[in-house]
Amino acid sequence: MYIDISKGQTAISYLLQTYGVGLSRIFLILSKYGYNPFFIKIHNIPYGTLLDLKKELEKIFLIDKLLKKRVLVYFRIMLKQGSYKSRRFLLGLPVNGQSTRSNAKTAKRLHLSRVAKVIK
Repeated sequence: MYIDISKGQTAISYLLQTYGVGLSRIFLILSKYGYNPFFIKIHNIPYGTLLDLKKELEKIFLIDKLLKKRVLVYFRIMLKQGSYKSRRFLLGLPVNGQSTRSNAKTAKRLHLSRVAKVIK
């Protein structure tokens, strides 16, 4: 596992680059290892500890490839069922009750790449 460390990067900004990891999970893991999440820089944490942090995150939570795979499987199941939510998704409209008056343009712009991933 390769870890890219830039000098001025905080531990929060580094860990936020991982898909499926938010602030609450970062605070939980860093405080478990005894680091202050607000002030610790990534280059001040030993490399072995960084690997342990990543392994701990993978052990406790679904992140990166596993989470992406689960999301795609969820959408494939919804498409097979023919649910209302999946029809809105395929049309490129907002799915979770958002306003179509202001949000539909953005959703239509983004939906083609998402549909291609789900249908494959």
